[in-house]
Amino acid sequence: MSDLPVRGFWSYVRDDDHTDKGRILELAEDLRSEFAAITAGSLELFVDRTSIEWGDDWRAKIDEAIAQAAFLIPIITPRYFTSQACRDEILAFAAQAQAAGVPDLVLPVYWIDVRELENDPSVDEVTALVADRQRQDLRIARLADRGSSVYRQAVHELAVALAERSDRLATAVVALPVLAGKPADSDEDGDEGLGLMETLGEGEVALDEITPILNKIGAEIETIGTLMEGGTAELERADARGQGFKGRVRVAAKIAAELKEPARNIAELGQEYGAMMVKIDPMVRMLIEAGKSTKDPEEQEAAQEMFEALRGMVLSSQAALDQLRELVDVVKDGARVSSTMRPVLRELNRGLQGVLDSSAVFAEWMRLIGPDDGIDAAA
Repeated sequence: MSDLPVRGFWSYVRDDDHTDKGRILELAEDLRSEFAAITAGSLELFVDRTSIEWGDDWRAKIDEAIAQAAFLIPIITPRYFTSQACRDEILAFAAQAQAAGVPDLVLPVYWIDVRELENDPSVDEVTALVADRQRQDLRIARLADRGSSVYRQAVHELAVALAERSDRLATAVVALPVLAGKPADSDEDGDEGLGLMETLGEGEVALDEITPILNKIGAEIETIGTLMEGGTAELERADARGQGFKGRVRVAAKIAAELKEPARNIAELGQEYGAMMVKIDPMVRMLIEAGKSTKDPEEQEAAQEMFEALRGMVLSSQAALDQLRELVDVVKDGARVSSTMRPVLRELNRGLQGVLDSSAVFAEWMRLIGPDDGIDAAA
């Protein structure tokens, strides 16, 4: 093992830790101790509850910790996939690892059963990402006493897995992509492969492919808004006629039937959009890095044009993302109120979530490009 500490980011939902009476934070402590015992090295875990002081800019602190961590350890529970903060963390880290050519840096800890993870993980971008990684299963250990052999064995196996991945990372030779079709340290001019300007052009084309999907989602959202407004008015009429609970159930069933098709369309479009962002994100990061490092005046100009296109895309997406967040809140409220509408609203929420996940990706692009007047990096 290296003398340098191994750094990890502990990604979890605080409500899960509260539910388990602090067991998730205890697990972090026990993992640190076991890692030191079996490696004679140190494990530094960024845990937001203990690593952020009062008054710190918590989002900037978390972004910095993600960028500096070698591993991300998500504590997988049903709540994890509904937490936007956790989704942002794992997507941002996985994209950075993928862009660097070392995708095996996410080490999920399976803490509580997640039905979607076992049945159909492809329906959600983050669920699919977790399903594609080898998980350390601590579901039984979670229910065992902290001092039990079952729990201690599980912690030991988690520490061993982390140590093995750390060793592989320390000895790995990462082959970074070469944009110009030649070695980075070569001064020779070659005709093979794409030049930076051509690659930047392809990047803009790929980004343009997202626009039609967003337009389709916007059209479906307008349809849903119209249907929900009509449903609200119908509920008010039913109440005015004194139809009571039966009247509300009837109207809810009607609204659910009307929402079924647009909800299914948004679920499919959101999944398509999320899959496209996963493919585009590493490429955009690579292009930003290359564009900022090139010394060629023409390539610098082309890079600046791409940066402006990205800024414009982020700015234009801010209002749309805010509207989506409002709609997600409405959907969640509706699902709590009516069990009849719950299945269709759950499908709708899944599609919307795939689009909302892009806000973390956009923010990271803006951070890499650098500050610019009028740009909100937290879009």
